[in-house]
Amino acid sequence: RVAATDAMTITFDLRRTSLGFDHQPLADLPILPRHLWQGLPAGQLAPSGLPVGSGPYRLVKAGAGTGYEFQANKAYFKGRPRVDHIQVPIIHDEQRTYAALQRRRLDMLPFSLPKQAADEVGKSFGINLRTGPDYSGTALLFNLRRRPFNSPAAREAVGHALDLERILRNAGPAVAADRGYIHPASPWAATTPLQRFDPQAAQSVLRRLRLPPIRVLAPGNDPVRLEAGRQVVLALRRAGATANLAKVSPSRLGRAVGANGSTPSFDAAIVSTPALASYDPDFLDQLFGSNSRTAPLNYAGYRNPEFDALAGRVAGAPDERARRTAVQAELRRLADDLPAIPLFFSQGTFAYRPAIYDGWTFIKGSGILDKRSFLPGDVSAQDQAPGGNEPKSPASSSSALDIASLLSLAVLAVAVIVGGVAGFVVLRRRSGERR
Repeated sequence: RVAATDAMTITFDLRRTSLGFDHQPLADLPILPRHLWQGLPAGQLAPSGLPVGSGPYRLVKAGAGTGYEFQANKAYFKGRPRVDHIQVPIIHDEQRTYAALQRRRLDMLPFSLPKQAADEVGKSFGINLRTGPDYSGTALLFNLRRRPFNSPAAREAVGHALDLERILRNAGPAVAADRGYIHPASPWAATTPLQRFDPQAAQSVLRRLRLPPIRVLAPGNDPVRLEAGRQVVLALRRAGATANLAKVSPSRLGRAVGANGSTPSFDAAIVSTPALASYDPDFLDQLFGSNSRTAPLNYAGYRNPEFDALAGRVAGAPDERARRTAVQAELRRLADDLPAIPLFFSQGTFAYRPAIYDGWTFIKGSGILDKRSFLPGDVSAQDQAPGGNEPKSPASSSSALDIASLLSLAVLAVAVIVGGVAGFVVLRRRSGERR
């Protein structure tokens, strides 16, 4: 039950204890204007016109293939943003994006740079780098609906073939995801390693199984995950399997894994794992739960009643100790069944031009593309996970239509699947001059 108890207070009464309620849905669900959403005609999924939210910026122009423009909400309740105007173009090639930054056509890159690109871009005059832990990860996703990965033995053999340290040496800087889907810095992380590299066991099982050729899909516009795909294929070949890398577009990758209702048509794919899982482990149910209504992101086709029961315990745990115990069991279950193999969590490295704007704030787990980078206040004190030791959702400061959300919609076929490439072109301060 939800009730407005006075003009400024809303009270939520829940059926059970929910330790993750402040992350999901409070910090992850935007506030929607009733006068626009109420009474939509049957079949219309959203109000006509540009999206309307409650954040520090208003979307004033949008083009599906060109980009987006935002104007500061001068009446924002946390203060007038320090940047008045933001333009976000869509650039589908990472090398063109780097070149545009170096030629001063872009002012900031909203995605984390791979090591080689960071080394190159960081040497350019007038470009600074900000680094810190990124809770978004990279994983190898299996299609459990068909051969060869409907076989648990095949998935386990691939897991034994992957040397995570070797992979991240080439795709890093990063932290190995040997403790599962939750970042090691999260208080919900597994306490012991769950991934075991055993090349002899991998070779023995793969020799016995005689798997057909394995096709690994990877996003062609994401250099970090493309390199991860190359390393996975090389590891499989070293273990005796026949494997090939397919470099595909984000939209094609999304369709292949079954996003937006398409029919899954992949063997294995390199995908991103959402940062939200490390803030609130209840999100794992959306990735691997059996209920299609509550698990819309279960692209692996994974089904396990034991996991579902553990996910229920995580959602309804009466205290943090009980919840942590259930999360540990949940991560072990996923490590045994391997619907996907977490590979690494990248060290976030973001490039920007300080002469244009130098107020970027690194939020632990999500990077510098955050509304707090534009709000008044002491940004240096914010370079940490909000809320102290326990990380909060990146949007926990308010429920809002913010730049990061719309940027994700602009460049990703599916938000959890593929990192896109885009960039800020112009930041205009209150004077109207380029800054």
